Amino acid sequence: MIISPLLSPLLVVSRLLAACAVCVSVATPAQPLAVKPLNYLGKLPYVESSDNRLAQQINNAIYLAMLEMPAPARLQDGLKKPKSGDGPQPLSDILFKVGRNDERILALEISAEGCGAFCENYTTSF
Repeated sequence: MIISPLLSPLLVVSRLLAACAVCVSVATPAQPLAVKPLNYLGKLPYVESSDNRLAQQINNAIYLAMLEMPAPARLQDGLKKPKSGDGPQPLSDILFKVGRNDERILALEISAEGCGAFCENYTTSF
């Protein structure tokens, strides 16, 4: 995981915990996982599985780490853009790539642009 110098220690810890949650979730018995795009300021990964609990754990880990909000219960529900002034500034230009998706490992790479004092692109791996 590439860590930006702009990230707070709390955000770094939450991303590491999210990465661990994804690893632990995928370590359960093999389930077929489908990774679909969810349109929100670009394209975010949305994991679907016959095991809804597993998929929701993975999605929540990713969405909490990236957006500081829980994942939608269903892909069709989508995400609502936060009002300006509500919490941290949202990311933009979000894209993802599936590095590996088999019965043992789901590896995702998410690229985005975040703005604070200045804007920068970064990539996070799950």
